[in-house]
Amino acid sequence: MDLNRIFASVTAEPNRPLRLRNGLGRRITVLQGQLWLTQTGDVRDIVLGAGDDFVIDRTGAALLTALGGNALFVHEDGIEVSMNEAPHRSEPEGLLARLWHRYQKARRAEYTRNALAQLSDRTLKDIGLSRCQLGSLKF
Repeated sequence: MDLNRIFASVTAEPNRPLRLRNGLGRRITVLQGQLWLTQTGDVRDIVLGAGDDFVIDRTGAALLTALGGNALFVHEDGIEVSMNEAPHRSEPEGLLARLWHRYQKARRAEYTRNALAQLSDRTLKDIGLSRCQLGSLKF
């Protein structure tokens, strides 16, 4: 690795992902701690420890976060490092998060409907519901 093309070290913190842009073909090297790296369109989860390096092999953004504690890394010139802002609606991370949220909401609604269906007609009447309303409830 050509040390003239290395930026100063960057600290990554747990639960505060960093977004790496313009990294295709460029290397990151971990100096201390452990990092988790994931790239857009890549099913792999890459975990790097102190002394490990990785050449980014996908176009698009990559997310990098520290595991267990702060981590220190360096990267080749040209990689843009920024705090990970909320994903745009067109990005896969945003789409997956929205789909997961919808799935969880549907599961909670199904669980609630099933729990209500187990109640007696008298109990449903006490809480202001009738059995025929259960299918149309919005959660």
